[in-house]
Amino acid sequence: MYRSVAIITHEFAPFAGGIATYVKEVATVLVERGVPVEIIAPYYEGGEENSQVFPVVRALTHHRLSPSAVVKALRAILCHPKDCFLHAADIRAALLLLLVRLLSGRRYGVMIHGSEVSKLTGRGIGSLVARIAYQKADVIFANSQSTLSIFEQNVGKQVPGRVSYLGIEARWFDRHLDAFERSDLEQLAASFPYFCTVARIERRKGQDQVIRAMAAWSCEERARVAYVVAGPVIDEAYRAELAMLAEELGVKTIFTGLLSENDLKTLYRKSVCHVLPALPLEGKMEGFGFVSLEAGAQDAPSVANRTGGIPEVVLDQISGILVDVGDIVGLSIALKDMLTDRVRRNELGKAAGLQAVRFTWKACVEKTYKDIVSLGELSH
Repeated sequence: MYRSVAIITHEFAPFAGGIATYVKEVATVLVERGVPVEIIAPYYEGGEENSQVFPVVRALTHHRLSPSAVVKALRAILCHPKDCFLHAADIRAALLLLLVRLLSGRRYGVMIHGSEVSKLTGRGIGSLVARIAYQKADVIFANSQSTLSIFEQNVGKQVPGRVSYLGIEARWFDRHLDAFERSDLEQLAASFPYFCTVARIERRKGQDQVIRAMAAWSCEERARVAYVVAGPVIDEAYRAELAMLAEELGVKTIFTGLLSENDLKTLYRKSVCHVLPALPLEGKMEGFGFVSLEAGAQDAPSVANRTGGIPEVVLDQISGILVDVGDIVGLSIALKDMLTDRVRRNELGKAAGLQAVRFTWKACVEKTYKDIVSLGELSH
Protein backbone atom coordinates (compact mmCIF):
# COMPACT_ATOMS: atom_id res chain seq x y z
CA MET A 1 0.00 0.00 0.00
CA TYR A 2 1.17 3.51 -0.79
CA ARG A 3 0.97 6.24 1.86
CA SER A 4 0.34 9.28 -0.36
CA VAL A 5 -0.61 10.28 -3.92
CA ALA A 6 0.83 12.75 -6.42
CA ILE A 7 -1.46 13.58 -9.37
CA ILE A 8 0.20 15.04 -12.46
CA THR A 9 -2.08 17.01 -14.77
CA HIS A 10 -1.73 19.42 -17.68
CA GLU A 11 -5.12 20.96 -16.93
CA PHE A 12 -6.21 22.43 -13.60
CA ALA A 13 -8.03 25.32 -11.98
CA PRO A 14 -8.52 28.15 -12.77
CA PHE A 15 -9.03 26.46 -16.16
CA ALA A 16 -12.54 24.97 -16.20
CA GLY A 17 -12.22 21.63 -17.96
CA GLY A 18 -13.22 18.02 -17.42
CA ILE A 19 -9.75 16.81 -16.46
CA ALA A 20 -9.32 19.76 -14.09
CA THR A 21 -12.59 18.85 -12.36
CA TYR A 22 -11.60 15.20 -12.18
CA VAL A 23 -8.26 15.97 -10.52
CA LYS A 24 -9.72 18.45 -8.03
CA GLU A 25 -12.57 16.19 -6.93
CA VAL A 26 -10.44 13.05 -6.65
CA ALA A 27 -7.81 14.92 -4.62
CA THR A 28 -10.46 16.40 -2.32
CA VAL A 29 -11.94 12.99 -1.50
CA LEU A 30 -8.49 11.48 -0.94
CA VAL A 31 -7.68 14.18 1.64
CA GLU A 32 -11.07 13.61 3.29
CA ARG A 33 -10.13 9.93 3.54
CA GLY A 34 -6.84 10.77 5.24
CA VAL A 35 -4.51 10.35 2.23
CA PRO A 36 -1.91 13.12 1.69
CA VAL A 37 -2.11 14.48 -1.87
CA GLU A 38 -0.06 16.85 -4.00
CA ILE A 39 -1.08 18.15 -7.42
CA ILE A 40 1.58 18.94 -10.02
CA ALA A 41 -0.24 21.27 -12.40
CA PRO A 42 0.20 24.00 -15.03
CA TYR A 43 0.97 27.62 -14.31
CA TYR A 44 -1.62 30.10 -15.60
CA GLU A 45 -0.94 33.78 -16.12
CA GLY A 46 -3.48 36.14 -14.64
CA GLY A 47 -4.14 34.21 -11.48
CA GLU A 48 -4.03 30.76 -9.98
CA GLU A 49 -6.63 29.07 -7.84
CA ASN A 50 -4.59 27.19 -5.28
CA SER A 51 -6.35 24.85 -2.90
CA GLN A 52 -6.25 25.11 0.87
CA VAL A 53 -7.00 21.39 1.08
CA PHE A 54 -3.96 20.03 -0.78
CA PRO A 55 -0.72 21.58 -2.09
CA VAL A 56 -0.49 22.52 -5.77
CA VAL A 57 2.93 22.74 -7.43
CA ARG A 58 2.76 24.89 -10.57
CA ALA A 59 5.47 23.30 -12.70
CA LEU A 60 3.78 22.50 -16.01
CA THR A 61 2.41 24.23 -19.11
CA HIS A 62 -1.27 23.94 -20.08
CA HIS A 63 -1.76 21.08 -22.57
CA ARG A 64 1.87 21.29 -23.67
CA LEU A 65 5.17 19.57 -22.83
CA SER A 66 7.88 22.23 -22.97
CA PRO A 67 11.50 21.36 -22.09
CA SER A 68 11.62 23.73 -19.12
CA ALA A 69 8.32 22.39 -17.78
CA VAL A 70 9.56 18.81 -18.12
CA VAL A 71 12.65 19.62 -16.02
CA LYS A 72 10.58 21.41 -13.34
CA ALA A 73 8.01 18.63 -13.22
CA LEU A 74 10.63 15.87 -13.01
CA ARG A 75 12.23 17.62 -10.05
CA ALA A 76 8.86 17.93 -8.33
CA ILE A 77 7.94 14.30 -8.99
CA LEU A 78 11.26 12.74 -8.07
CA CYS A 79 11.34 14.49 -4.70
CA HIS A 80 8.38 12.36 -3.58
CA PRO A 81 9.21 9.26 -1.53
CA LYS A 82 8.80 5.82 -3.05
CA ASP A 83 5.66 5.17 -0.99
CA CYS A 84 3.89 7.95 -2.94
CA PHE A 85 1.70 6.65 -5.77
CA LEU A 86 2.15 8.58 -9.04
CA HIS A 87 -1.07 9.17 -10.99
CA ALA A 88 -1.05 10.60 -14.52
CA ALA A 89 -4.31 12.39 -15.30
CA ASP A 90 -3.67 12.85 -19.03
CA ILE A 91 -1.54 11.65 -21.94
CA ARG A 92 1.24 14.23 -21.42
CA ALA A 93 1.47 13.30 -17.75
CA ALA A 94 1.82 9.67 -18.81
CA LEU A 95 4.83 10.63 -20.95
CA LEU A 96 6.37 12.38 -17.95
CA LEU A 97 5.89 9.34 -15.75
CA LEU A 98 7.46 7.11 -18.39
CA LEU A 99 10.56 9.28 -18.02
CA VAL A 100 10.32 8.96 -14.25
CA ARG A 101 10.15 5.18 -14.59
CA LEU A 102 13.21 5.09 -16.84
CA LEU A 103 15.14 7.33 -14.44
CA SER A 104 14.10 5.82 -11.13
CA GLY A 105 12.06 2.67 -11.70
CA ARG A 106 9.02 4.27 -10.06
CA ARG A 107 5.61 2.70 -10.72
CA TYR A 108 2.57 4.69 -11.82
CA GLY A 109 -1.04 4.62 -13.03
CA VAL A 110 -2.71 6.49 -15.90
CA MET A 111 -6.26 7.77 -16.35
CA ILE A 112 -7.86 7.53 -19.82
CA HIS A 113 -10.82 9.76 -20.68
CA GLY A 114 -11.67 8.58 -24.20
CA SER A 115 -10.46 10.64 -27.14
CA GLU A 116 -6.76 10.34 -26.31
CA VAL A 117 -6.91 6.66 -27.32
CA SER A 118 -6.74 7.81 -30.96
CA LYS A 119 -3.31 9.33 -30.28
CA LEU A 120 -2.02 5.88 -29.34
CA THR A 121 -2.85 4.15 -32.61
CA GLY A 122 -0.66 6.01 -35.11
CA ARG A 123 2.58 4.80 -36.64
CA GLY A 124 4.68 7.87 -35.87
CA ILE A 125 7.32 8.13 -33.17
CA GLY A 126 5.01 10.23 -30.99
CA SER A 127 2.27 7.58 -30.99
CA LEU A 128 4.82 4.83 -30.34
CA VAL A 129 6.27 6.60 -27.30
CA ALA A 130 2.77 7.38 -25.99
CA ARG A 131 1.77 3.70 -26.31
CA ILE A 132 4.88 2.70 -24.39
CA ALA A 133 3.98 5.20 -21.65
CA TYR A 134 0.64 3.45 -21.17
CA GLN A 135 2.04 -0.05 -21.57
CA LYS A 136 4.66 0.61 -18.89
CA ALA A 137 2.02 1.74 -16.40
CA ASP A 138 1.02 -0.62 -13.60
CA VAL A 139 -2.69 0.17 -13.84
CA ILE A 140 -5.01 1.93 -16.27
CA PHE A 141 -8.00 3.85 -14.92
CA ALA A 142 -10.95 4.48 -17.27
CA ASN A 143 -14.04 6.67 -16.97
CA SER A 144 -16.28 4.00 -18.54
CA GLN A 145 -16.22 0.39 -19.66
CA SER A 146 -16.53 1.62 -23.24
CA THR A 147 -13.38 3.73 -22.90
CA LEU A 148 -11.47 0.82 -21.37
CA SER A 149 -12.64 -1.61 -24.07
CA ILE A 150 -11.57 0.72 -26.90
CA PHE A 151 -8.21 1.25 -25.19
CA GLU A 152 -7.64 -2.50 -24.85
CA GLN A 153 -8.61 -3.11 -28.47
CA ASN A 154 -6.09 -0.53 -29.68
CA VAL A 155 -3.26 -0.79 -27.15
CA GLY A 156 -3.60 -4.25 -25.61
CA LYS A 157 -4.55 -5.88 -22.33
CA GLN A 158 -1.12 -6.34 -20.80
CA VAL A 159 -1.79 -3.64 -18.18
CA PRO A 160 -4.61 -4.24 -15.65
CA GLY A 161 -7.52 -1.86 -16.18
CA ARG A 162 -10.25 -0.71 -13.84
CA VAL A 163 -13.36 1.38 -14.48
CA SER A 164 -13.89 4.23 -12.04
CA TYR A 165 -16.92 6.23 -13.15
CA LEU A 166 -16.75 9.97 -12.57
CA GLY A 167 -18.87 11.56 -9.87
CA ILE A 168 -21.26 14.46 -9.69
CA GLU A 169 -20.97 17.05 -6.94
CA ALA A 170 -23.85 17.43 -4.50
CA ARG A 171 -24.37 21.06 -5.49
CA TRP A 172 -25.83 19.97 -8.86
CA PHE A 173 -28.87 18.68 -7.00
CA ASP A 174 -29.67 22.14 -5.53
CA ARG A 175 -32.98 23.58 -6.69
CA HIS A 176 -33.31 26.74 -4.65
CA LEU A 177 -33.74 29.03 -7.68
CA ASP A 178 -37.06 28.97 -9.51
CA ALA A 179 -36.10 31.53 -12.16
CA PHE A 180 -33.27 32.22 -14.57
CA GLU A 181 -30.78 34.94 -13.73
CA ARG A 182 -30.87 35.91 -17.41
CA SER A 183 -34.14 37.61 -18.29
CA ASP A 184 -34.08 36.47 -21.92
CA LEU A 185 -34.04 32.84 -20.83
CA GLU A 186 -36.80 33.41 -18.31
CA GLN A 187 -38.92 35.00 -21.03
CA LEU A 188 -38.19 32.09 -23.38
CA ALA A 189 -39.12 29.49 -20.75
CA ALA A 190 -42.41 31.31 -20.14
CA SER A 191 -43.21 31.31 -23.87
CA PHE A 192 -42.00 27.96 -25.25
CA PRO A 193 -41.33 24.43 -24.12
CA TYR A 194 -37.73 23.76 -25.12
CA PHE A 195 -35.12 21.06 -25.51
CA CYS A 196 -31.57 21.85 -24.45
CA THR A 197 -28.08 20.65 -25.29
CA VAL A 198 -25.29 21.66 -22.92
CA ALA A 199 -22.00 21.11 -24.72
CA ARG A 200 -19.19 22.84 -26.53
CA ILE A 201 -20.22 23.98 -30.00
CA GLU A 202 -18.12 21.68 -32.13
CA ARG A 203 -19.06 19.15 -34.76
CA ARG A 204 -18.68 16.02 -32.64
CA LYS A 205 -21.37 17.24 -30.24
CA GLY A 206 -23.95 16.85 -33.03
CA GLN A 207 -26.27 19.81 -32.37
CA ASP A 208 -27.18 19.81 -36.06
CA GLN A 209 -28.76 16.39 -35.55
CA VAL A 210 -31.34 17.90 -33.20
CA ILE A 211 -32.19 20.72 -35.61
CA ARG A 212 -32.71 18.22 -38.43
CA ALA A 213 -34.82 15.98 -36.18
CA MET A 214 -37.09 18.85 -35.16
CA ALA A 215 -37.37 19.95 -38.79
CA ALA A 216 -39.17 16.67 -39.55
CA TRP A 217 -42.19 17.94 -37.62
CA SER A 218 -44.97 20.03 -39.13
CA CYS A 219 -44.61 23.82 -39.30
CA GLU A 220 -47.23 24.16 -36.58
CA GLU A 221 -45.39 21.74 -34.27
CA ARG A 222 -42.04 23.48 -34.82
CA ALA A 223 -43.55 26.89 -34.08
CA ARG A 224 -44.52 25.82 -30.57
CA VAL A 225 -41.12 24.63 -29.32
CA ALA A 226 -37.53 25.89 -29.13
CA TYR A 227 -34.04 24.41 -29.03
CA VAL A 228 -31.50 25.93 -26.62
CA VAL A 229 -27.79 25.33 -27.25
CA ALA A 230 -25.66 26.25 -24.24
CA GLY A 231 -21.88 26.17 -24.32
CA PRO A 232 -18.75 27.88 -25.61
CA VAL A 233 -18.04 28.13 -29.34
CA ILE A 234 -15.06 25.93 -30.26
CA ASP A 235 -15.73 25.81 -34.01
CA GLU A 236 -16.92 29.16 -35.39
CA ALA A 237 -17.68 27.70 -38.82
CA TYR A 238 -19.87 25.00 -37.29
CA ARG A 239 -21.67 27.63 -35.17
CA ALA A 240 -22.46 29.58 -38.34
CA GLU A 241 -23.66 26.38 -40.04
CA LEU A 242 -26.00 25.64 -37.14
CA ALA A 243 -27.54 29.13 -37.27
CA MET A 244 -28.02 28.91 -41.03
CA LEU A 245 -29.47 25.39 -40.81
CA ALA A 246 -31.92 26.41 -38.09
CA GLU A 247 -33.10 29.40 -40.13
CA GLU A 248 -33.47 27.36 -43.32
CA LEU A 249 -35.42 24.58 -41.60
CA GLY A 250 -37.55 26.85 -39.44
CA VAL A 251 -36.35 25.57 -36.06
CA LYS A 252 -36.27 28.23 -33.33
CA THR A 253 -32.72 27.86 -31.96
CA ILE A 254 -31.13 29.98 -29.23
CA PHE A 255 -27.38 30.05 -28.59
CA THR A 256 -26.73 31.15 -25.02
CA GLY A 257 -22.95 30.90 -24.78
CA LEU A 258 -21.60 30.05 -21.35
CA LEU A 259 -24.15 30.12 -18.52
CA SER A 260 -23.80 30.48 -14.78
CA GLU A 261 -24.15 27.28 -12.79
CA ASN A 262 -27.52 28.43 -11.45
CA ASP A 263 -28.83 29.10 -14.94
CA LEU A 264 -27.54 25.72 -16.14
CA LYS A 265 -29.49 24.00 -13.36
CA THR A 266 -32.58 25.99 -14.22
CA LEU A 267 -32.10 25.24 -17.92
CA TYR A 268 -32.06 21.51 -17.23
CA ARG A 269 -34.96 21.63 -14.78
CA LYS A 270 -37.32 23.63 -17.01
CA SER A 271 -36.46 21.82 -20.25
CA VAL A 272 -38.56 19.13 -21.87
CA CYS A 273 -35.38 17.05 -21.74
CA HIS A 274 -31.68 17.26 -22.31
CA VAL A 275 -30.33 16.07 -25.69
CA LEU A 276 -26.84 14.60 -26.13
CA PRO A 277 -26.49 13.80 -29.87
CA ALA A 278 -22.73 13.07 -29.70
CA LEU A 279 -21.03 11.69 -32.80
CA PRO A 280 -18.05 9.27 -32.88
CA LEU A 281 -15.84 11.27 -35.23
CA GLU A 282 -12.29 10.22 -36.12
CA GLY A 283 -10.08 10.66 -33.09
CA LYS A 284 -12.97 11.73 -30.87
CA MET A 285 -15.42 9.87 -28.67
CA GLU A 286 -17.84 10.64 -25.85
CA GLY A 287 -16.11 8.71 -23.09
CA PHE A 288 -18.66 9.34 -20.38
CA GLY A 289 -21.47 11.84 -21.04
CA PHE A 290 -21.22 13.75 -17.76
CA VAL A 291 -23.81 16.40 -18.74
CA SER A 292 -26.53 13.75 -18.64
CA LEU A 293 -25.80 13.32 -14.92
CA GLU A 294 -26.02 17.08 -14.40
CA ALA A 295 -29.39 17.06 -16.17
CA GLY A 296 -30.53 14.04 -14.18
CA ALA A 297 -29.65 15.80 -10.94
CA GLN A 298 -32.40 18.27 -11.91
CA ASP A 299 -34.78 15.40 -12.84
CA ALA A 300 -34.30 16.06 -16.55
CA PRO A 301 -34.12 12.88 -18.67
CA SER A 302 -31.83 12.71 -21.68
CA VAL A 303 -32.32 11.70 -25.28
CA ALA A 304 -28.87 10.66 -26.45
CA ASN A 305 -26.97 8.83 -29.14
CA ARG A 306 -25.91 5.28 -28.40
CA THR A 307 -22.17 5.82 -28.56
CA GLY A 308 -19.09 5.68 -26.31
CA GLY A 309 -19.81 5.62 -22.60
CA ILE A 310 -23.24 7.28 -22.89
CA PRO A 311 -25.23 4.01 -22.49
CA GLU A 312 -23.49 3.48 -19.15
CA VAL A 313 -24.89 6.80 -17.92
CA VAL A 314 -28.24 7.05 -19.75
CA LEU A 315 -30.21 3.83 -19.27
CA ASP A 316 -32.39 3.31 -22.33
CA GLN A 317 -36.12 3.50 -21.57
CA ILE A 318 -35.31 3.84 -17.86
CA SER A 319 -33.59 7.20 -17.31
CA GLY A 320 -33.77 8.40 -20.90
CA ILE A 321 -34.00 7.32 -24.51
CA LEU A 322 -31.09 6.16 -26.66
CA VAL A 323 -31.06 6.31 -30.46
CA ASP A 324 -28.56 5.00 -32.97
CA VAL A 325 -25.97 7.42 -34.32
CA GLY A 326 -27.27 9.01 -37.52
CA ASP A 327 -30.88 7.92 -36.96
CA ILE A 328 -32.53 11.31 -37.45
CA VAL A 329 -36.00 9.73 -37.73
CA GLY A 330 -35.51 7.88 -34.44
CA LEU A 331 -34.25 11.05 -32.78
CA SER A 332 -37.25 13.00 -34.12
CA ILE A 333 -39.68 10.41 -32.74
CA ALA A 334 -37.94 10.30 -29.35
CA LEU A 335 -38.03 14.09 -28.99
CA LYS A 336 -41.69 14.26 -29.96
CA ASP A 337 -42.53 11.53 -27.44
CA MET A 338 -40.76 13.51 -24.72
CA LEU A 339 -42.66 16.63 -25.73
CA THR A 340 -46.13 15.10 -25.87
CA ASP A 341 -46.08 12.42 -23.13
CA ARG A 342 -45.69 14.33 -19.88
CA VAL A 343 -46.34 11.28 -17.68
CA ARG A 344 -43.60 9.24 -19.36
CA ARG A 345 -41.27 12.21 -19.34
CA ASN A 346 -41.72 12.66 -15.59
CA GLU A 347 -41.11 8.95 -14.99
CA LEU A 348 -37.87 9.07 -16.95
CA GLY A 349 -36.86 12.30 -15.19
CA LYS A 350 -37.29 10.81 -11.72
CA ALA A 351 -35.28 7.76 -12.78
CA ALA A 352 -32.58 10.07 -14.18
CA GLY A 353 -32.37 11.72 -10.77
CA LEU A 354 -31.93 8.35 -9.06
CA GLN A 355 -29.32 7.38 -11.63
CA ALA A 356 -27.34 10.57 -11.00
CA VAL A 357 -27.24 9.90 -7.24
CA ARG A 358 -25.33 6.67 -7.89
CA PHE A 359 -22.35 8.48 -9.40
CA THR A 360 -20.24 9.99 -6.63
CA TRP A 361 -16.60 11.06 -6.35
CA LYS A 362 -16.35 8.90 -3.23
CA ALA A 363 -17.20 5.83 -5.31
CA CYS A 364 -14.79 6.99 -8.04
CA VAL A 365 -11.93 7.24 -5.55
CA GLU A 366 -12.73 3.88 -3.94
CA LYS A 367 -12.72 2.11 -7.32
CA THR A 368 -9.60 3.96 -8.49
CA TYR A 369 -7.39 3.40 -5.45
CA LYS A 370 -8.54 0.04 -4.10
CA ASP A 371 -5.43 -2.02 -3.24
CA ILE A 372 -3.27 1.06 -3.94
CA VAL A 373 -3.70 3.32 -0.90
CA SER A 374 -5.36 2.76 2.46
CA LEU A 375 -8.59 4.80 2.50
CA GLY A 376 -9.76 5.76 5.97
CA GLU A 377 -13.29 6.79 6.87
CA LEU A 378 -14.54 10.16 5.64
CA SER A 379 -13.28 12.92 7.94
CA HIS A 380 -16.70 14.62 8.05
